Amino acid sequence: MTIIDDETRRLGRLITDLLDIAREESGTLVMTSKPFSAFEALEQVFLLHRADYETRLNMQSCSNGVDQIWPLVITTGSCSVLAI
Repeated sequence: MTIIDDETRRLGRLITDLLDIAREESGTLVMTSKPFSAFEALEQVFLLHRADYETRLNMQSCSNGVDQIWPLVITTGSCSVLAI
């Protein structure tokens, strides 16, 4: 059931993207910009893909006989963005 849900969401995003492209080509797409926090955007991306990252590490660790999962820490200047 999870595969069906994932593919349904993926198809929905594809349709939305195609509609946006059609609107852009016809000149009816209105784009507005606003300030955002790059830190928060990166944090959301990392949290969204964290399970995939951990799953890949677990699969890699099983196939290579390595039991240790290495953390990923991204730093910008003096602050740490996120540790996975």
